[in-house]
Amino acid sequence: MRTTTRRRRSGALAALTAGLLVAGCGGDLDGPPIEGAEAHAAKGDAREVLLQSAAAQGPDPFTPSTVKPSPDAPGPSSSAAPGTTPVTGVVSGAAPGLYAGTRSVASCDVERQVRLLTGDGRKAAAFALAAGVSQTRLAPWLRGLTPVVLRSDTRVTGHGYRDDSAAEFQAVLQAGTAVLVDEYGAPRVRCASGSPLRSPLTVEEAVVHKGHPWPGFDPGRVVTVNATQHTLESLLVVSVVSNTLIERRTGTDGEADRVVTDEPATSPQSQQPQSERQPQQPAQPQQRSEPAAPEPAVPDTTASEPAAPADCPTEPPTPPGCPAPPSVDPEPEFQADGGPQDHGLDLHPDEEQDPEQGQGQGQGQDVEQDPGQAPDDEGDGQLMGPDNTSVEPEAYAG
Repeated sequence: MRTTTRRRRSGALAALTAGLLVAGCGGDLDGPPIEGAEAHAAKGDAREVLLQSAAAQGPDPFTPSTVKPSPDAPGPSSSAAPGTTPVTGVVSGAAPGLYAGTRSVASCDVERQVRLLTGDGRKAAAFALAAGVSQTRLAPWLRGLTPVVLRSDTRVTGHGYRDDSAAEFQAVLQAGTAVLVDEYGAPRVRCASGSPLRSPLTVEEAVVHKGHPWPGFDPGRVVTVNATQHTLESLLVVSVVSNTLIERRTGTDGEADRVVTDEPATSPQSQQPQSERQPQQPAQPQQRSEPAAPEPAVPDTTASEPAAPADCPTEPPTPPGCPAPPSVDPEPEFQADGGPQDHGLDLHPDEEQDPEQGQGQGQGQDVEQDPGQAPDDEGDGQLMGPDNTSVEPEAYAG
């Protein structure tokens, strides 16, 4: 078990480190790895990319392998961690599931790595220069790294030790490679060769892969890790045994690993450039539904009418609160002769009327004639005088 070194920043130390960065010295204690070609100790041909399998030491290793095999861990994956779809593009170093490991088991022997590098001054100086750290702080810096395993084929800048210096080259590390990760989530040491790792160089031209590709290798499924701008207290790694997430404190060998969830882990999300992101569809406005028309009130036929007061009169006028008295059909009016007055209504609808009776009605009856009345056109041509005697027309005219 190694001693964990936790680095805390202060204002004075940050200012001192900023001055060292301007002067060209490494700033490992107070910031993420410097990106770009100017951060590397030497420049190789960025268009040539070496394929390095998980177990191979590679050209000009710094130290013997410090990988600690796990008895429960499967062998190197062909392209990604088992049970998941490989991710591509740029991925944040803090992404859950970016790395893998075995619970409470370190993938690298950090203390042995410290002894192998610090035991040779020239090698330590070359390593520190390539890694961008101070040689005097190399041992605590290594102890502050976290041993994990890559879950995807990962693009890096590797180094070989040749002629007492670090020789830089571009590489793709196979998924399943044991590495040491710093507190910004970036891989910094390849344990199989003891070589320092940095961020890959960006080239515009098409790259040429060198070496022997492993089964399932796909250049379109290669990950580039983007270091965070803040320190991480822990990493969420995937158990290579149960394929579930476990939390590993940075700077530890996994002795304090904690299971986060029993659910199967998923692949981390890649950080696509802004130009490659799919445009978001504008949110569809919600259709405002028309308010439903109120249903007409249905009278309650079961409700009983209020009872009328006991002292209500039975004849009008009707006081308030009393029901109107029932209407009574008026009595028929009678003429002087005792018969009902004819208002144009048939008082005897059931009696049949004789047609001849109707036609001869009024014939043969004496009709009183007004003395001053003009003679009837249908009469016999005689005129009646004042004494009710017949008068000749000529005499009456005279």
